[in-house]
Amino acid sequence: MINKLEEKILLRRASSFAENLKGIESFTVSLLEENDFSWHKKELEIARAIDIKNKGLYFQQPVEESKVIASVLRVMKLDKCLSCCLIFEGLCGVFVRVNDLQSFLQSIFKLSGTYDLSLVFESPDGIINISDDEYEVEVYHKLK
Repeated sequence: MINKLEEKILLRRASSFAENLKGIESFTVSLLEENDFSWHKKELEIARAIDIKNKGLYFQQPVEESKVIASVLRVMKLDKCLSCCLIFEGLCGVFVRVNDLQSFLQSIFKLSGTYDLSLVFESPDGIINISDDEYEVEVYHKLK
Protein backbone atom coordinates (compact mmCIF):
# COMPACT_ATOMS: atom_id res chain seq x y z
CA MET A 1 0.00 0.00 0.00
CA ILE A 2 1.37 3.41 -0.90
CA ASN A 3 0.41 6.74 0.60
CA LYS A 4 -1.13 9.68 -1.28
CA LEU A 5 2.19 11.46 -1.84
CA GLU A 6 3.78 8.30 -3.26
CA GLU A 7 0.71 7.85 -5.51
CA LYS A 8 1.08 11.38 -6.88
CA ILE A 9 4.80 10.94 -7.49
CA LEU A 10 4.24 7.58 -9.22
CA LEU A 11 1.47 8.99 -11.42
CA ARG A 12 3.65 11.97 -12.33
CA ARG A 13 6.59 9.71 -13.25
CA ALA A 14 4.29 7.53 -15.36
CA SER A 15 2.79 10.59 -17.10
CA SER A 16 6.24 11.99 -17.78
CA PHE A 17 7.30 8.65 -19.24
CA ALA A 18 4.16 8.45 -21.42
CA GLU A 19 4.60 12.03 -22.68
CA ASN A 20 7.89 10.95 -24.24
CA LEU A 21 6.52 7.88 -26.01
CA LYS A 22 6.47 7.94 -29.79
CA GLY A 23 3.97 6.22 -32.05
CA ILE A 24 0.92 6.86 -29.87
CA GLU A 25 -2.27 8.84 -30.44
CA SER A 26 -3.19 9.24 -26.78
CA PHE A 27 -2.60 7.95 -23.27
CA THR A 28 -4.12 7.94 -19.80
CA VAL A 29 -2.46 6.98 -16.54
CA SER A 30 -4.01 5.43 -13.46
CA LEU A 31 -3.13 3.30 -10.48
CA LEU A 32 -3.93 -0.36 -10.90
CA GLU A 33 -6.33 -1.93 -8.44
CA GLU A 34 -5.59 -5.36 -7.00
CA ASN A 35 -8.24 -7.04 -9.18
CA ASP A 36 -7.36 -5.19 -12.41
CA PHE A 37 -6.03 -7.53 -15.08
CA SER A 38 -6.05 -10.57 -12.76
CA TRP A 39 -5.58 -13.13 -15.59
CA HIS A 40 -2.93 -10.94 -17.18
CA LYS A 41 -1.00 -10.48 -13.92
CA LYS A 42 -1.00 -14.24 -13.33
CA GLU A 43 0.36 -14.85 -16.82
CA LEU A 44 3.01 -12.14 -16.40
CA GLU A 45 4.15 -13.80 -13.14
CA ILE A 46 4.56 -17.08 -15.04
CA ALA A 47 6.41 -15.34 -17.86
CA ARG A 48 8.79 -13.66 -15.40
CA ALA A 49 9.50 -16.76 -13.30
CA ILE A 50 13.22 -17.47 -13.35
CA ASP A 51 12.88 -21.24 -13.01
CA ILE A 52 10.43 -21.65 -15.91
CA LYS A 53 11.61 -21.76 -19.51
CA ASN A 54 8.69 -20.41 -21.54
CA LYS A 55 7.84 -21.15 -25.14
CA GLY A 56 9.00 -17.73 -26.20
CA LEU A 57 11.58 -16.46 -28.61
CA TYR A 58 15.11 -16.16 -27.26
CA PHE A 59 17.96 -13.99 -28.49
CA GLN A 60 21.52 -14.16 -27.23
CA GLN A 61 22.92 -10.88 -25.92
CA PRO A 62 23.94 -8.60 -27.46
CA VAL A 63 20.93 -8.46 -29.78
CA GLU A 64 19.98 -5.69 -32.16
CA GLU A 65 16.87 -3.71 -31.28
CA SER A 66 15.51 -4.28 -34.79
CA LYS A 67 15.50 -8.08 -34.22
CA VAL A 68 13.55 -7.73 -30.97
CA ILE A 69 11.02 -5.38 -32.57
CA ALA A 70 10.63 -7.62 -35.64
CA SER A 71 9.93 -10.59 -33.38
CA VAL A 72 7.25 -8.64 -31.48
CA LEU A 73 5.60 -7.59 -34.75
CA ARG A 74 5.74 -11.20 -35.97
CA VAL A 75 4.24 -12.81 -32.83
CA MET A 76 1.56 -10.14 -32.49
CA LYS A 77 0.75 -10.32 -36.20
CA LEU A 78 0.06 -6.61 -36.40
CA ASP A 79 1.70 -3.25 -36.75
CA LYS A 80 -1.31 -0.98 -36.98
CA CYS A 81 -3.45 0.74 -34.35
CA LEU A 82 -3.99 -1.05 -31.08
CA SER A 83 -4.88 -0.28 -27.50
CA CYS A 84 -2.90 -1.70 -24.63
CA CYS A 85 -1.73 -1.06 -21.11
CA LEU A 86 1.92 -0.65 -20.27
CA ILE A 87 2.55 -1.80 -16.70
CA PHE A 88 4.64 0.95 -15.12
CA GLU A 89 6.64 0.04 -12.00
CA GLY A 90 4.14 -2.73 -11.23
CA LEU A 91 1.56 -0.39 -9.67
CA CYS A 92 0.50 1.93 -12.43
CA GLY A 93 -1.08 1.45 -15.83
CA VAL A 94 -0.26 3.61 -18.82
CA PHE A 95 -3.16 3.02 -21.20
CA VAL A 96 -2.12 3.90 -24.75
CA ARG A 97 -3.63 4.03 -28.20
CA VAL A 98 -0.74 3.03 -30.47
CA ASN A 99 -0.69 4.05 -34.13
CA ASP A 100 2.90 2.98 -34.91
CA LEU A 101 4.00 -0.09 -32.96
CA GLN A 102 7.60 0.04 -34.16
CA SER A 103 8.09 3.66 -33.03
CA PHE A 104 6.27 2.88 -29.79
CA LEU A 105 8.58 -0.02 -28.95
CA GLN A 106 11.71 1.90 -29.98
CA SER A 107 10.77 4.78 -27.69
CA ILE A 108 10.07 2.46 -24.73
CA PHE A 109 13.44 0.76 -25.16
CA LYS A 110 15.20 4.11 -25.44
CA LEU A 111 13.45 5.62 -22.40
CA SER A 112 13.95 2.60 -20.17
CA GLY A 113 17.45 1.74 -21.38
CA THR A 114 16.54 -1.95 -21.54
CA TYR A 115 14.32 -4.35 -23.47
CA ASP A 116 12.27 -5.18 -20.35
CA LEU A 117 8.62 -4.60 -21.14
CA SER A 118 5.16 -5.85 -20.14
CA LEU A 119 2.10 -5.01 -22.23
CA VAL A 120 -1.47 -6.08 -21.45
CA PHE A 121 -4.23 -6.34 -24.06
CA GLU A 122 -7.96 -6.69 -23.46
CA SER A 123 -9.34 -7.25 -26.93
CA PRO A 124 -8.46 -10.06 -27.29
CA ASP A 125 -7.06 -10.76 -23.82
CA GLY A 126 -3.33 -11.25 -24.05
CA ILE A 127 0.09 -10.28 -22.81
CA ILE A 128 3.49 -9.66 -24.23
CA ASN A 129 6.47 -9.78 -21.92
CA ILE A 130 10.04 -9.04 -22.90
CA SER A 131 12.68 -10.02 -20.37
CA ASP A 132 16.20 -8.69 -20.75
CA ASP A 133 19.10 -10.08 -18.77
CA GLU A 134 22.81 -9.98 -19.39
CA TYR A 135 22.77 -13.23 -21.38
CA GLU A 136 19.55 -13.26 -23.40
CA VAL A 137 16.34 -11.48 -24.31
CA GLU A 138 13.08 -13.44 -24.19
CA VAL A 139 9.97 -12.36 -26.08
CA TYR A 140 6.88 -14.12 -24.69
CA HIS A 141 3.35 -13.65 -26.02
CA LYS A 142 0.18 -15.37 -24.83
CA LEU A 143 -3.49 -15.03 -25.69
CA LYS A 144 -6.28 -16.16 -23.36
